[in-house]
Amino acid sequence: MTGPHRLSVSGMDCGRCERAAVAGLKAVPGVAKVSAHAPTGRITLTCDSAMDDGALREALARAGFTVLRRV
Repeated sequence: MTGPHRLSVSGMDCGRCERAAVAGLKAVPGVAKVSAHAPTGRITLTCDSAMDDGALREALARAGFTVLRRV
């Protein structure tokens, strides 16, 4: 996974949620750029190198969100 990639997530309802999702993903080594949009529940990210989806899902779960699918 390098990007840009888009994920649909549940539980992201406000600006504070956006910031938590972005911070959680930026803490994953290799994630270069992240943006989140609460009204649509979408996250767009770019990675420096190939990335395991599991690491991204785990980071979002720790921040309180569930990945529904890649879009």
